[in-house]
Amino acid sequence: MYDKNFAKVYNEDWSWFSVEFAKTLNNKFKLAGKILDLGCGTGNMLKEIENCFEQSVGVDNSRSMLALAKKNCKKSEFVACDVLNFNFANKFNYITCTFDMINHLQTLQDWKLMFENVVKHLEDNGVFVFDYNTSFKFKDITQEESSHDDDRHIIRFKNTKLDDNHVECKIKVFNKENREKIAEITQIESFFETKDIKKALKEAGFKTIKIVDKDLQPCKAEQEKRIFVICKK
Repeated sequence: MYDKNFAKVYNEDWSWFSVEFAKTLNNKFKLAGKILDLGCGTGNMLKEIENCFEQSVGVDNSRSMLALAKKNCKKSEFVACDVLNFNFANKFNYITCTFDMINHLQTLQDWKLMFENVVKHLEDNGVFVFDYNTSFKFKDITQEESSHDDDRHIIRFKNTKLDDNHVECKIKVFNKENREKIAEITQIESFFETKDIKKALKEAGFKTIKIVDKDLQPCKAEQEKRIFVICKK
């Protein structure tokens, strides 16, 4: 679970992904009604589009993330819970789960459990959109290191493949000015074949499943490192 130091860095350095996705979603669909964002993080996606909806809700299991989400958003509601067992009395027109949050679920059965809960909470003709890091992204790595610098931070990444479906991801963040370490996390990400993910979606109750790119346009999954999926039940 992310502590307040990493949540702050996440909010400052990774908000771009949520902002870009929110704009793409708004361009693709005529957003209205109610939206639920699973693994909402610091709420940057909802911040961009909350005014489109009569109700916007975000869930996350990190209270440090949610503390910042409540500051970022003016009208959205936030609930601390797991994406496998969220439970709301009403249904939603849109449900989202982005920035490869689903890869943090460790088994394909967990992915399916989340899909089943999404189906329960989705209105008829409602839309579920999520993205995931593909097996192609991790196919040939044994160990991979990279870094990213911005105006404030130096961020080091190290991915170590554990088995055919899991990789250990270590992230260290340093202050760029004095090189002091600000935050460090280690997490396990799972990855599965697209055909198996589509099967899990169908078994969960989705009838329409479209594989798309970051612009939500049709694409082939075989050589994409990140895939978006648009589903209807």
